[in-house]
Amino acid sequence: MDTKVGEYLSIRYKIEKTLLKQQSLEGKLNAVSGKIKKERKQYWYFLSGILVFFSAIVFLCLYHWGGIIKKNETKHTSVVDVVSIHKIKNELIAVKSDVNSYKNELKEEEKLRKTLIKASEKKEYRRRYCILNKVYKNNGIIFIEADFVDFFKGEKAVQKAKEQGKAMQAITSKGDTLYSLPEKYFVSNVNPKIRVLKVNDNVRLKNIKNSSEANYSLALFQKIIKDKSLLVLEMSDGVVYGIFKKDLSV
Repeated sequence: MDTKVGEYLSIRYKIEKTLLKQQSLEGKLNAVSGKIKKERKQYWYFLSGILVFFSAIVFLCLYHWGGIIKKNETKHTSVVDVVSIHKIKNELIAVKSDVNSYKNELKEEEKLRKTLIKASEKKEYRRRYCILNKVYKNNGIIFIEADFVDFFKGEKAVQKAKEQGKAMQAITSKGDTLYSLPEKYFVSNVNPKIRVLKVNDNVRLKNIKNSSEANYSLALFQKIIKDKSLLVLEMSDGVVYGIFKKDLSV
């Protein structure tokens, strides 16, 4: 009996000892587990810190690099802007030069136009009576050969005819000599010199049958020559600008 009791106590003691060891081991395991959890937590903190650190470095690098790129782009843009401005300035200078040249040309043209108008206004025309003897065209220009004459009317005509011995004479009952003319005018040609005159392209014709100011031809002038009409030439510097047929009935 005592032996069994002793064995029982021995077994119980071993069981309790085993339980104590188990509890000790569980305590150690819990301590190790807590330590591992703590170290794992510290590890994640450390890893997170490393990631944040490297992220900050990368961000700073990118920011710095972006600043350099932006600075270079700004610098490049500034260079491009300077080149563009110089190009625009050169184009503006060229345009201004062209405008000034055009203005100068306009001034010269206007000056020439005014000079021509002034010369035209100052052009002195002279009129001469004449008889046409010949007309011809040379290099597209019509020339006439004219014999200048003088035309007189009234008492002046009788006086000139008397001086040239071409007046009609009549003796009155008192023995006086009277001089007269068959017409009311007298054409004097004391200097039968032929003048060659150029006819202006825009010559004006007046009192000439089948003519107009804008249309004339050699045939028309030949008709005038054939009629032996007394004409009035309006001239300036040897150029005929107007041809008018004298109306002898007036």
